[in-house]
Amino acid sequence: FIYKYITLNKEDIKENRDTGALVSYVLSELPRRIVREVERAIVIGDGRAPGSDYKIDSFLSLKADALEATPFVAQYTPGVAESKYETIMRARALVRADGAKYLVAKADYLIELALEQGVNGGYLFQPGTNLGGVFGFAGVIEPDWLDEDADNDAYIFVPSAYTTVGDNTIEAFTNFLLSTNKQEYLQEIYAGGAVTKLKAGVAIGNGEASSW
Repeated sequence: FIYKYITLNKEDIKENRDTGALVSYVLSELPRRIVREVERAIVIGDGRAPGSDYKIDSFLSLKADALEATPFVAQYTPGVAESKYETIMRARALVRADGAKYLVAKADYLIELALEQGVNGGYLFQPGTNLGGVFGFAGVIEPDWLDEDADNDAYIFVPSAYTTVGDNTIEAFTNFLLSTNKQEYLQEIYAGGAVTKLKAGVAIGNGEASSW
C-alpha cells in the first residue's frame, strides 16, 4: 500500500467550518502526494532505506533497471566534450519500444540545454522553442524530486511500456478518534509495476560515453 495519513484537531475543523477550506485542502492534497510518491518510485525509487517500514518495493524504478543493466532500461553516459543536444539524440536512439517517448529531466539540465551554443557562439534554440518537439518527445517533465538523484540528470522512457498492477483508483477513509478528539483521514492505493517492454527507457548520467 502507498498511503498518506493525517489527523486534524476537532476544534480546528470547527473553526474552519464556514469555508470548509481546511478539510477540502486535506482531501485534495493527500491524493496529490500519493501520485507524487508513485511517480518518483517509478523513475528513481522512493529514496527510503532498504528494510524501512515505509519502503515502496512494489514499483521497480527505471534507475534500478539501468543500474542492473537489464534489457529494459539502458544506461547512457555522455562523453566529456559531448553537448547535451548530442547526448539526448544519442540516448533517445537507444529507446526502441513502441509508444510516445517522454523526457524527465532536472530543471538545471533543461536550462543548460536551452542555453547551449553552437560552434559560432550563437544559441542553438531560439527563446520559447519547444524543446520536447525538437527531439520528438510527447512531453518534457522536470519534477523537483529528480534533484535528489546524484547519478543521473535525465531519463527518457515510454510510459506505455511501464505496466502497473493493483488498484486503479485511490481509496479514501475517514474516522473520528473519540479518545483524542481528532478526525483522521487516510487515502491509499495498492499498486506496483515495472517496465515490461525491451529497450523502453534510458538513464542519462555523466562521464565517458558508453553504448547499450
